[in-house]
Parts: sequence; C-alpha cells; structure tokens
Amino acid sequence: MNLNNNTILITGGAAGIGLALAKALIGRDNTVIICDINEQKLKEIALNIPQVKAYVCDVARGDERERLFSKVTEAYPELNMLINNAAILNKFDYTEDIPLHEMEREVLTNYMAPLVLSSMFLPRFIKKPKAAIINISSPTAVRPQYTNPLYSSTKAGLTVFSEALRKKVNNTLKNGTCAIVEVFPPVVDTQMTQRQSVKKVSPDIVAQKIVAGLEKDKKQIWISAKDVQFVFLSSRILISLLRLPRKVIKNIKHLLAGRGLSW
Repeated sequence: MNLNNNTILITGGAAGIGLALAKALIGRDNTVIICDINEQKLKEIALNIPQVKAYVCDVARGDERERLFSKVTEAYPELNMLINNAAILNKFDYTEDIPLHEMEREVLTNYMAPLVLSSMFLPRFIKKPKAAIINISSPTAVRPQYTNPLYSSTKAGLTVFSEALRKKVNNTLKNGTCAIVEVFPPVVDTQMTQRQSVKKVSPDIVAQKIVAGLEKDKKQIWISAKDVQFVFLSSRILISLLRLPRKVIKNIKHLLAGRGLSW
C-alpha cells in the first residue's frame, strides 16, 4: 500500500493510537483529518500540529456522523482512506446493575460507528484508484477477556465484519483498489487503559508497526508486545551504534589531553 499523498480520516484522533498515526502519516505528504469528541484536545492539536485538520464528532451519534461525512467529503473530495480507531472500554461488573445507556454507547462507538462509516465511505472509495478502510480491532476479538466481555464482543463483531467486507469487496472489485485491513495492537499506554495494571506500549511505536504492516499490504496486522519491545530495543541499539564513532573520537581527545575516559 502506498502511504504517500493520500487523504486520510482518523476517528478518535485526539489521543492514543489515532494521534500517533496522524503524526506518522502527515510526514508522508498526506492530508490527515482527525475527528474526536474531545473539543479541547482538538484545539490543542490544531495549535501544535497545524497540518492536521480537526473536526469535533461523537461517532456514536448518527446525526454527528452524517455531519462529519458531509463536511469532509465536501472539503476533501479526494479522501481515500478511513481509519476507524475510536473506541470505549468500560469496566462493567456484570454481577451488579449496569446503566443501559453506557452499554449502548460502547456498542455504538466500538461496533456500529465503524460499520456505518464504512458503509458511507465505501461507495466513494471503490471508485478511486487506491483506497483503504482500516479498522483498529483488538486481540480480545479472538481471545476474549473475562474482565471486558462487552468490549471483547464489540471487537469480535468488528473483526468478523472486516473479514466479510474484505471478501465482498474483493469479489466485487477484481482489481483490489480498496483494501480492508484489521489491526490487532497490544495494550497501549492511553487514557483508556489507565486502570489496567499490565505492561503497556507506546502509541508511537504501535503506529510505526501499523504503517510498516500497511506498506507490506498485510490484511491483518498483529502487533505483539514482544514485537514492540524488539522495535524499541533495536532503535536504542541503532542509536547507540550511530553515536559510537563520536564517542570514540571524544575519548581519544580525552586520552591525548590526559583526561579520563567518558562513555
């Protein structure tokens, strides 16, 4: 997949994986549009990263999805990529009463919003020479967590939808101009996972792995914690090696001057 010179919409783009992807993609001559429910955060991003175009949108609400679709397609008719990233994770205790509206909101955000947005943009995407719908799923889609049954089921539904839609698009478009991709990241260090006492990884490293997977035309991008650790350690080793010649020269000067070594 060519990740240069695209116009990309990222939901839930004000933080976490969404913001990390936005930062990674604007450096490739892409037009990046993000939407999020957090208006204050979007204003901060607009000040700090003016290249990113920001829209306030609660993707759980049908009227706001319609408004977003109208605005971005009118302002950016060349839009050819959608990254469904917005999600909610509630720690519901199913042995107690749970507010129905909170359950509904999680289903609407995690499951219905990606389905509806995909159905809105796909008719346009299949007419373009290259396009993609990228759904951020979760390993809990195939290995459900007993602590998060609703979240796991919404991600399972999104994964099944993505796989079925990919087969449908491939059967309809023999030239494969629109890719349908699923991403399965590890536990990422975001506001959503603050209460989880497990090892978390940086959204920036996860974004790099997603970009690398897309460039290799992977239809399912699995990112394990070990995978991320390898990337992190490799980068640290590479940085150390690049700094080595400078440090060697510095220590030779120290020796000539009768000073101690400094590594």
